[in-house]
Amino acid sequence: MLWYIAVVSLGLEKVGGVSFGRAALWLYGVGAVLVAAAVLPGWGRWVPLVLGAYVFVPLFPAVFGPMVLGRIAIGVWLLLFAALGVALVRAAQEEARP
Repeated sequence: MLWYIAVVSLGLEKVGGVSFGRAALWLYGVGAVLVAAAVLPGWGRWVPLVLGAYVFVPLFPAVFGPMVLGRIAIGVWLLLFAALGVALVRAAQEEARP
């Protein structure tokens, strides 16, 4: 199940030319399902939901604002994707333990 979440959340814009808006909606939907199902442990279950919401709340307005603000917002967005990677690796390690 975790490999499926990783493929969906990280490679969505590559599949069929999906736009960032639709990818963010998909992340938001996957995040809501993960929070409800408690698939990822701890804080990791909230990361896809935060990633989906982050695109619409701070990222889009920041990109259309001053250049420095847009760059900072994109940097934070990339750090959130790094947090998603950490959460997926930790969940896979916990799953692999006997």
